[in-house]
Amino acid sequence: MITFADARTERQLAAFTDSGSIYACKIACLLASYGTAYDFCRFWIQTNADGDITAAISKYGSDTAVCAADGCDINELAEFLDVMGYSSVFCPLCMQAVTDPLRTVGGTIMRFSGAALHTAVPAGADIVTAPDLRDVYALLKKCDGNGLDVPAYEDFLPDVSHRLRHHTALCHAVIYGGSIAAAALTAAQSERAAIIGAVAVAPGFRRRGFGTAVVQSLCCALGRRTVYIIREPHKNAEFYRKQGFISMEN
Repeated sequence: MITFADARTERQLAAFTDSGSIYACKIACLLASYGTAYDFCRFWIQTNADGDITAAISKYGSDTAVCAADGCDINELAEFLDVMGYSSVFCPLCMQAVTDPLRTVGGTIMRFSGAALHTAVPAGADIVTAPDLRDVYALLKKCDGNGLDVPAYEDFLPDVSHRLRHHTALCHAVIYGGSIAAAALTAAQSERAAIIGAVAVAPGFRRRGFGTAVVQSLCCALGRRTVYIIREPHKNAEFYRKQGFISMEN
């Protein structure tokens, strides 16, 4: 049975998504950032006959995420998604067989192995742990379409600013010569896991160690969390392997 999650079930939902799973991280981040009180960010839980949660669903705008446990009713989840409507869905491999492939968020998931390289920052550069988000956005737009899908500024700024204040996001940047050379930020972050959602290096600063420096800085700051990235197939695999990321099954 799938029911709407509200203040009465918020603690139960938080306990279910308190894991190192990449899918749980997505939902836990939204729950910690916004709670269950907003219409633009909603949550549902699927329970079995014993009342135990077997799956959780979040919908932020029209983007949907599913975290499913063993024993969940996959067909019920798929039917619910179709009725609810969504523009994209981020879900485990077990769900992908019953979701619309054109609306399923794809990519190769990699996990940080924990073997931080502690690469030195290139000479003359500085790591900034609270960069101006306007500068970060301008850099992301320069890289838009090159493996990045950058949202509108009016969507990006309030969401990232809100999550930074609620400690469910991190953003680091490399400054060189007074300009932002590289930036990395988490798309989702919980107590146990984080997803690095964007890594951007300005066109004139590539292949000079700035991307490595900012990724390593962010991974170190995330501490003991399980850190994930989702990269496009056949792109940037070697770069992330050098940063200590390993491929894993979806």
